[in-house]
Amino acid sequence: MMEEEFTAWIIKYKSPKFIEGIYLIWYPDINDIDQFLTLDNGKIFMSTSLKNLPAEMGHRSISIENREKMISWLNREFAPDQKEIAEDNFYDLNILLKELELDVYSIETIENFTNFINLLGDYARQSKKNNFLLEYENNGSINELWTYFYEAIFWPRFKDKEKFDPGQLPLLKVNEQILLEKFKEIVSVFDEQIAS
Repeated sequence: MMEEEFTAWIIKYKSPKFIEGIYLIWYPDINDIDQFLTLDNGKIFMSTSLKNLPAEMGHRSISIENREKMISWLNREFAPDQKEIAEDNFYDLNILLKELELDVYSIETIENFTNFINLLGDYARQSKKNNFLLEYENNGSINELWTYFYEAIFWPRFKDKEKFDPGQLPLLKVNEQILLEKFKEIVSVFDEQIAS
């Protein structure tokens, strides 16, 4: 049986604290649990430059179980014959926050919101010391919008894409002001988990 090739994902992340954007690495551990690459102190590793990411990793105190696989992946991703290196995912929380401030609850907005909450949940479950973040994931208004996405959008679209009608979504019942305030708090707390 062939061993599956190790893969990680480069995430470009923008927020009020990281206006210009930073790069994070998300990968499966040896148990296939998705997590962020972190420093020895538990903070999320970040780089301000995509092309300098491998060098910055080499200069930081990082300990991971998949170190050899991570290095091999980096060598493939950043090989000289690679024409263009790009992020795999992009989370622009500045845009998302602006949309929530304007009460723009489009499918794209709700999906981006849910993807970020899922990312937060991955980090919260990555280490027992991050468990305090689970309270944000389970917050009333946050959980209401997350649940709405899966029940009204994700599963209906997944089960029958041709019958899915974005114009026929059920009414979203969430307190927008409470949601916005709690989401701002979540973003701020998450940003504090990123090594500067």
